[in-house]
Amino acid sequence: MDRFLEHSRLFIFGTDENVHVFMGSADLMTRNLYHRIEVCFPVRDANCRKELVDYFEMQWADNSKAVQLLPNNQYKLLAGKNSNIINAQQSIYQYLKRKK
Repeated sequence: MDRFLEHSRLFIFGTDENVHVFMGSADLMTRNLYHRIEVCFPVRDANCRKELVDYFEMQWADNSKAVQLLPNNQYKLLAGKNSNIINAQQSIYQYLKRKK
């Protein structure tokens, strides 16, 4: 079990100076979009956008619990014995600690 709860709804379109970042309360499921009240809003501040994109990149780099679904419906751990283990929660924690 990890230490922090993570449940982001982050939408990123584009890259670099052309990046558009949105945050919202809904995942893109019919029950959430048509049967509940949800919000989604643009992140306009450039510093906030950069920080959110950085978080997103750290999430994608995480391999501590990452698995690949194989054609036979079995799961294969992506972090091998000789791989550098990357945990997104620890990466984000260190990132924020350095920003102080």
